[in-house]
Amino acid sequence: MKKYILILVVLLIVGACRSTLYLSETELRYERVSEQVKNGDEDIDMMIAPYRDSLAAVMDEVIGNLEVSLTKESPESNIGNWLADMLYEESKQLNDGVLDFAVQNQGGIRVTGMSEGPITIGEVYEVMPFDNMISIISADGKGTKEFLDHIARGRGWPISKGLSFKIKDKKAVEITLHNEPLEDRRIYHFAVPDYIAGGGSGSDMLNSFKRKDIEVLIRDAFINHIKKDTKSGINQTAKKEGRIINLDHE
Repeated sequence: MKKYILILVVLLIVGACRSTLYLSETELRYERVSEQVKNGDEDIDMMIAPYRDSLAAVMDEVIGNLEVSLTKESPESNIGNWLADMLYEESKQLNDGVLDFAVQNQGGIRVTGMSEGPITIGEVYEVMPFDNMISIISADGKGTKEFLDHIARGRGWPISKGLSFKIKDKKAVEITLHNEPLEDRRIYHFAVPDYIAGGGSGSDMLNSFKRKDIEVLIRDAFINHIKKDTKSGINQTAKKEGRIINLDHE
């Protein structure tokens, strides 16, 4: 009887892998399936083996090379800049070239850093385990400022190149976008994870603005970007550029 219960569990797990789950948050933990099934049930081991082996083959695939070690910090970090820039470039292409900047929430980065060297698909999953998709927000300058103030209160989130500001009294000040000051009446288009677009991490102000969802997982966009760069002979690198400067010194 125990044998058939185990078979049923395996089939349910396999069946569940065919469905797409969208998570707002989770705890990532990789555990390899044991090479030897307890109690010596060879039938179960044979059933699990193809999935175990195929998963390992996918996760271990090298898709690029990282030239520098990356570290997660606030208000700005090289890993944050790297991810925000990839989100910007991929989202702009998917949105017919219309995009002003991109923001990746700090809590969405689930590692403290990455070591230089080969980048595997498994490492990208570790960095970005959530099944969040890309959302494009269209907001006027006042609404955009309100969102940036929220980021400032959170001591800074990863923002893409071209956008910069300082944090003073927990507000975003001296905001520039592509070397121009933010204009109250101008409409800006920016990419964020759909979790943030839906009000996650306290971003409720975004609920009042126009939103366009692009059904592409951010993690898949990153993988695609790295693969394209590798095919063109480009390695991955990033550095801090003073995009966000915290004058509050918290």
